[in-house]
Amino acid sequence: MIRRRLLLNGMWTLKWDGYEEKRYVPYSRPPVGVTICEKPFFYPEWQGIVRLCFDGIVNEAEVKLNGKTLGRHWAFTPFWFDITPLVKHSDINKLEVKLYDRLGEDTVPTGAVCWSHNGGIIRDVYVECCSNPFIENFFLQQFFKDGFKRVDCVLKVRLYGKGGKKVSVRGSVEDEEETLKEVEGEVRVDGHVETTLRFSLSGIELWSPENPRLYELKVHILDNGEEIDSLKSKIGFREFKTDGNRFKLNGRKIFLKGVCRHDFYNGDSFVVDKHIVEEDLRAIKEMNANYVRLVHYPPHPMVPAMADEIGLLVSEEIPAWADTRKPKIVKTCLSMLKELVERDYNHPSIVMWFTGNAAQPERGSDPNLIAYNQKAVALVKNLDPTRIVSYVNDNDLHDVEGVKEDVSLLRKTGLQVYCKNAYWSKEELDEAAQAFPADLPTLITEWGVIGSNRTDVLSQRFTEDVQAQLISEYFKSGLSSYFPNKKPKNVISGVCYWAWTDTPWPDLEKDADIKIIAEVAKRFDLYLNFATGLLYLDRVKKKAYYVMKQLYGSTPNYM
Repeated sequence: MIRRRLLLNGMWTLKWDGYEEKRYVPYSRPPVGVTICEKPFFYPEWQGIVRLCFDGIVNEAEVKLNGKTLGRHWAFTPFWFDITPLVKHSDINKLEVKLYDRLGEDTVPTGAVCWSHNGGIIRDVYVECCSNPFIENFFLQQFFKDGFKRVDCVLKVRLYGKGGKKVSVRGSVEDEEETLKEVEGEVRVDGHVETTLRFSLSGIELWSPENPRLYELKVHILDNGEEIDSLKSKIGFREFKTDGNRFKLNGRKIFLKGVCRHDFYNGDSFVVDKHIVEEDLRAIKEMNANYVRLVHYPPHPMVPAMADEIGLLVSEEIPAWADTRKPKIVKTCLSMLKELVERDYNHPSIVMWFTGNAAQPERGSDPNLIAYNQKAVALVKNLDPTRIVSYVNDNDLHDVEGVKEDVSLLRKTGLQVYCKNAYWSKEELDEAAQAFPADLPTLITEWGVIGSNRTDVLSQRFTEDVQAQLISEYFKSGLSSYFPNKKPKNVISGVCYWAWTDTPWPDLEKDADIKIIAEVAKRFDLYLNFATGLLYLDRVKKKAYYVMKQLYGSTPNYM
């Protein structure tokens, strides 16, 4: 049986606060509170397991079909419901999505955030008719042996079905010309079931930024020898790990030269534009970067897929910009993290998962932050034992004791990289570096140009010339003095500039802790736009882009 899909994108009816309009879905717009999104549809006479799928909403949704509540879900990660007994085959079906798009004290993220957090049904919605059983997902783990001459693979296949039917599951790895390996097993399916296939490969070409070699992994279900379902994914074979205070890619010590990228389009929309994705990532690659931190929430899956193709290392994270003292928030964060890891598991470009950024309280000694990260690390490592997991510290601490406290969070939780947002002066960097861990990499996950409290960046008119000059001076006199080719210890193993484009920040003045920034930003006409991007919101390159291209070009990838 071939899967059949009924796409529900298109015109929906939106109702809120006494207003009503027709709007095309996917959509993204400033929050209004609660919106009722309605879509009638006619389901064809397709027989099988019928599921209703959402690839992403913001910020939380309650879904009903034909008057029956199916459940609730949070932002960005995909979800689906089995609607087989509810869908009408001979009448109009009424789909209703009650969308809660404002952030509050119990949402993830929580309260005011430093980006334009627009609400909406931001990705595809569809009804899919599948076989019984069908493949939900699959995950390929890779363990390299004999100096990368052989890779032992563990293929976990998750199926969903009803009735306890026994089927064969077949996996195959293929290149453009032939099938390199095929393996098969049997499993009985009633509900959600996972089965494991194991195999080894030799002579595989490794994936890297210089050589983004991709293969194809196919998974099939056979019932009495007849194929009833299949899924496929592009994959790459590579090993990325830590070695002391360094990163290693395929056995070579690599230095990460990165930039932070929001998943914004047309200024502040979450609705993806595939042309911008490709243009952005190719421009990042042409800037001599090898790494992109995909901030602060799960991006559209098109983004890591393009990074796979062109050869960029990336990290992904969830919007745990939230209060880890609250059990409900912790539960939501862990669910988000699980769904992100499972969605993007097979992308070779993804080398790190981040459990959050700027969670509250933001101190390494806080028992709630420690407990959250202990749970998050255990969750990720259970799902994906081959990738690095860390958390982004965003507390502006640069004194030795403050950095030591940050690092203690890693020791107590199993986090593997000291990730630090470091808007520091040269003097502050020199102080902080005294406490950088000797046995774990230090990754500067954000840096601006000057100022530990960020107000300095906004305290002058941020012209292209000023920005370009400050970037060049700080990079040469500050950051680069801690690169591994210049210093044997207390090294930085990667840097990530904030940000790829200017960042819309409409909630700036709502956060009392950064009220001074809001006042300065307004005074200098920077309100609604944190103007430190290498590109303007319309993707026009600034002088700073070309400065970064030269700086990264003069910094080796491997050292």
